[in-house]
Amino acid sequence: MKVMAFRYNRYHSTISLVILLGIFWIFGFLFWSWLINNYLGFHLDSYEGIAPFWRERIGWALVAAIVPPLIWMIVAVFPAKKIWLFWMEGQGRIEISRQDAVLYYGNRQIRFDQYTKISYQKVDFNIRASANGTHPIVYRYRIEQDGESYFFTESLRELYQKISFSVRIQEIRAESSLYQALMAIPFITMNYETTPLVQPSEELLWIGEVAITTGETKPDIFDGSPYYVDYQNPERVEGVPLTCCYVRERSNPEHVVGEIGWADDPEHIREMTEELLRHLPIIDGVALDEVIEIGPDY
Repeated sequence: MKVMAFRYNRYHSTISLVILLGIFWIFGFLFWSWLINNYLGFHLDSYEGIAPFWRERIGWALVAAIVPPLIWMIVAVFPAKKIWLFWMEGQGRIEISRQDAVLYYGNRQIRFDQYTKISYQKVDFNIRASANGTHPIVYRYRIEQDGESYFFTESLRELYQKISFSVRIQEIRAESSLYQALMAIPFITMNYETTPLVQPSEELLWIGEVAITTGETKPDIFDGSPYYVDYQNPERVEGVPLTCCYVRERSNPEHVVGEIGWADDPEHIREMTEELLRHLPIIDGVALDEVIEIGPDY
């Protein structure tokens, strides 16, 4: 049996970094307030409590009180970021035998065999990132095994930050450790997906009285319902490979009860006809209650 250990970076919202940085700032300000109040003669409870040295030099007193906290706001970014990157890192491994393999990733354990299907996608959220070696920003994976689908999202931005400066200036792109581990399984073929890999929601999306499971349900679910899909006026979402149509009430077509969307291929834009949309799963949607006039093509 071959065991391949790898490091991966979990994908988290950067709000955690902002919160951590805020904690560093607050503790820094509290410490500096305590220091100048108890040891530097800045008794902030009254003007008379300020040491004569500082009362005679008000300008320098303001500099001493304000500049160090400003410097700390900049310096604190580095330890906060280092701790945040440490939290981002996880350890995983793949145990590979002749007939199968087992992936240990986070708290998941997934067995692979020759019938396992793996799809992946590279997602770039920032064009500027392509020029400095961080492209792509995120890998998304879908693993299908024994009728179950597993979804993973792995961030590369933090992985890029961990490589050395000498490597970064050569514009060598950071690769996904999980990707390399999956590629090491000899009997598995990974397929690149051009359409978004969407994890089905655990909760149903309701459009009127119709329940939709994103990523699975197709628009024919509205057949026989009090609503219909207005295929005559599809709209493309700018900057996102998504095409949307209104869902209207049959008895009152100007009453829009929702909007649903389908994924498109950003590299090969197709003509999203009614025939094509009817065979595509709905990946997004929203319930509405609005009066919207029917377009001229109706």
